[in-house]
Amino acid sequence: MIIRTPLFTAMLTLLGLCLAGCARPIVVVQTSTADLELDIDAYVHTHPDMEIAYDFWSPDGVPFISFLNTTDSTILLDLNRSNVEFRENRQSVSLERALEQQNDFDSYNDLYADVEFKRLDRSLHLVLEPQKWASIYGPTCHSKRGLNRGDQVTFTYVYSTQNVLKEIPHRFELTALTRISREEISDYERNEAGPDQYFIDQQPNVNADTTSIFFEVLISVLLAF
Repeated sequence: MIIRTPLFTAMLTLLGLCLAGCARPIVVVQTSTADLELDIDAYVHTHPDMEIAYDFWSPDGVPFISFLNTTDSTILLDLNRSNVEFRENRQSVSLERALEQQNDFDSYNDLYADVEFKRLDRSLHLVLEPQKWASIYGPTCHSKRGLNRGDQVTFTYVYSTQNVLKEIPHRFELTALTRISREEISDYERNEAGPDQYFIDQQPNVNADTTSIFFEVLISVLLAF
């Protein structure tokens, strides 16, 4: 029989707190930006060569990005040079890398049956036909280091049209709205969430290394009784 000493009780309490930290809520985040307007329930940016629309609502903030070629010539969007950059950790992820993470290498048509890709100079390009939409999923905006108010995410698109190389930058700021449980996701998405929102996991209260150390100490204490 284990004797419940004050030390043992304290250890059990600490264990309970660790387990409670693992069952953390989900943080719902809203994007805001100065250079884009919310139009037809989605962020739409009108550029001389194309329109770009964003839908951010998804698990872990994976944006759905749509491109409309408004010109009379084919546009090639360089997915290797186009990227999403996170100011919080100064890291960037290319759109090509995002596609590789979503599906097997060189099998993008399995996920995008209606979209044409072309590889030029070892870079994957999204082919934008005149007056047509094409949509892909971008890199996740999930923040592994936790979300701070005003954190910025910048989308940069590099493309060529009529042998002219051009670039479009879009910068978004992130603001936490509310916290919900995983059981409430479906209802929130159906009744309250807009396309300019997405959710990410809140940082755990105890990281994996701390949890491992705690259990080693706990086992040592139990064996001492």
